[in-house]
Amino acid sequence: MKLWFKYFLLGGLSCWGPEIIVAAIGAAMHRLWELPNLILPLSACIAYLLLLRSERRLQSDPSIAGCMLLGVWVLAPTLILIESTFRGGEFRSAGNDFWYLLLFSFMPLYVFDMATYDLSLGALLVVTVFLVLGHWRRERNHWVFPLKRYTNMVLGDKS
Repeated sequence: MKLWFKYFLLGGLSCWGPEIIVAAIGAAMHRLWELPNLILPLSACIAYLLLLRSERRLQSDPSIAGCMLLGVWVLAPTLILIESTFRGGEFRSAGNDFWYLLLFSFMPLYVFDMATYDLSLGALLVVTVFLVLGHWRRERNHWVFPLKRYTNMVLGDKS
C-alpha cells in the first residue's frame, strides 16, 4: 500500500471513526452532540502529531497533513452515512444510491452540507484549519499531489 494512501485512510478514519464509535456505543447519547464535536478534532490532531513525530521522512515523501485532509473530505460522506446508520438512518438499504454517494464524495459542498446536518461542521472546520496550518508550517516542502512526477512522465523527461 502506498504511503500517501495510508495517510489518506488514517485521515478519514481518525477524524470520523470516533463519531462512528460513539454512535455505535450509545444511541441514547444522541443528546450529547457536543461529544463527537470534541472527539473528532482531538483524534485527528493527535493522529497527525503522532505520525509527524514517529515517521522518518524523506524529502520525496508526501505531506501527512495534505493526505489526511484529503481523506477527511473524500471519505466524509461514506463515514457520515455509516454513522447515521447507527442512529437510525437507512444507509443499509441505499441500493442504487451508492453511486450518488460515490459521485458526491468528490464535491466539497456536499460534504459541507452533510457535516452541517450531522452537527459536526464545527469539528470539520477545526480539523481542516489545523491540517492546513500543519502542512503550511511543518511540511511545506512535501507534496500533496505528485504533480512533478506525473508531469515529467507525460512530457517524456526521465529525471
